[in-house]
Amino acid sequence: MKEMNEKQQGAAMEDMAAANKSANEPKQAVVQEEAEVDMMKYLLMLWEQRRRIIKITAVFMLVGLVAALMETRIYTAKMTFAPESSNASRSGGLSSMAAMLGIGGLQLNNGPDAYNVLFYPDIVSSTPFLADLVDVSVVTKEGERMTYAEYLQNDERWSLTSLPMKALGGIISLFTEKKEKPVITRDSIDLFHLTKPQFNMFKAMRLSLQMTVDKKTGESEITCTASDPFVAAIVLDSARAHLQRYVTDYRTSKARANLVNYTKMADEAYKKYREASDALAYFQDHNKGLISNAVLTESNRLQNELNIASQVYTQMKQQEEVAKGKVYEDNPILAVIQPASVPMQSSNSRKKILLVYTFLGFMAASAWVLRKELLSLIPLSGRQ
Repeated sequence: MKEMNEKQQGAAMEDMAAANKSANEPKQAVVQEEAEVDMMKYLLMLWEQRRRIIKITAVFMLVGLVAALMETRIYTAKMTFAPESSNASRSGGLSSMAAMLGIGGLQLNNGPDAYNVLFYPDIVSSTPFLADLVDVSVVTKEGERMTYAEYLQNDERWSLTSLPMKALGGIISLFTEKKEKPVITRDSIDLFHLTKPQFNMFKAMRLSLQMTVDKKTGESEITCTASDPFVAAIVLDSARAHLQRYVTDYRTSKARANLVNYTKMADEAYKKYREASDALAYFQDHNKGLISNAVLTESNRLQNELNIASQVYTQMKQQEEVAKGKVYEDNPILAVIQPASVPMQSSNSRKKILLVYTFLGFMAASAWVLRKELLSLIPLSGRQ
């Protein structure tokens, strides 16, 4: 009996589900049909108001044309390079050299590079790095020569959005005394306390000079934007050279410090060696022909001191030579894949500006035509 009841209940549930499904299918079809009807209604409304839409779009297109013609052309120079990877095999040459010199116990740094390539973008955007580019000599497309700081101070970019502010600035300048801009040089910059013009200049340099790194391959790309294509290429190449020197100075700082220490210790060891050699020679000259235990003992003592001083000097001199090799080995290499070149085309396309304004005009005109229908879709609580 229980099994019969369970079967009857299951059959009843299936019948109810089938009935609900059959009941929902007409509703879904009606909703889909209503959506299609609404879309057709909206399209018909847009078609009926096509002249107004065309006029509004044409106005926006005209504004976009003016904006495109007023926009200052920006040029972007690019450079791609692959920095040298740090691995344990780099010190194999110095290890072999140390073994040949008999100082196999000298420990060389085989660990990973402290200056990872992922930090390069932070270096390029740092204030000390940018400050060293201030005095870079650039040549404009017209052949005018100046420093990069002077170029940034005199660079004025025009656009439709900046026109009101420039007009207001021009009106204010008519009633105020014109002051000459102070020339910014590297010597005049105090990195601890920047002036407002210096702060704005560094802000513009960070926006102009950008660097990206591929985390998988380590391939890096530096870009420099400027309103003059020659300036963009020159500053980009100077930034690459300065980055090479910056990383080289850091990578070789420890090796150069070790070289200074080993050179100092080698000089001191050589001084002690000469003193021991002179003492032995003096003693032998003044006790020539004398045979006594005291003379032989003193002679042996001086000879042992000379041998020890000679061994210490030899060890220090060998480590000095290895340190010299370490300085040269730690020099990083930035293998340039795509060198900097003068860009031929601007990066801010005027066609793109015109298309954006045209699209905005069409969307604004369509929204104006369908404003009542769009407002009706908003719930009353939301409108209140």
